[in-house]
Amino acid sequence: MLKEFKLPELGENVSAGTVGKLLVKLGDVIASGQNVIEIETDKAVAEIPTPVSGRVAEIRVKEGGTVHVGDVVLVVDESVDVSKPAAAAVTPPPPDPPSAAPADAAIAPPAKAPVESGATPHPGIVRAAPSVRQMARELGIDLNDVPSPDPSGRINAHDLLVYKQSFASGPGTIPAMDKTPTPEATEETADILRDKWGTVVPQPMNTVRIRTAERMADNWSAIPHVTHFEK
Repeated sequence: MLKEFKLPELGENVSAGTVGKLLVKLGDVIASGQNVIEIETDKAVAEIPTPVSGRVAEIRVKEGGTVHVGDVVLVVDESVDVSKPAAAAVTPPPPDPPSAAPADAAIAPPAKAPVESGATPHPGIVRAAPSVRQMARELGIDLNDVPSPDPSGRINAHDLLVYKQSFASGPGTIPAMDKTPTPEATEETADILRDKWGTVVPQPMNTVRIRTAERMADNWSAIPHVTHFEK
């Protein structure tokens, strides 16, 4: 049986929001109470749970789009038993039989490929900002594999892009750590800017930051910044 999940009330005087992120994809099996969508309003960013369970049969919203209260977000097939995928995931697949490796393979260490985008980085071991960790997940890169020229070991967005570009050129390539953009820079590194404080990567603002910037601009132009008293 198909059932629609509609966007519930988001708060007082809030009738719509922007889809910041979809937390599920088509075909996923979800349980009641699971967060399925991230909504950005003028005041906050919140993850919205679903009261239905089953398999996601249809997604009717897109990231970056506007959704109103009462709009259909997901269509869920409730006839799917949500306990079956979990039980199947417990049994690991049988290991592959060992095979004889060539002599050359035993000498040269295998190149380590980037992990899948669903992998979880290792918090607390690698120094990186939350935005850099999110960028690494989207690129499918394990932060432990990324070299950094920073003496403290901190990794920034430029380090990720340089590592990805160097790995695409072939396994075993050592990433170049020169942070100065060159004329041969690719489209990915073309948007990277530098100022006297370091690397700057422009990113779009979410709804909360846009409203904050608007209010600050209004206050800057409306509130006096100098008060003069004279006798």
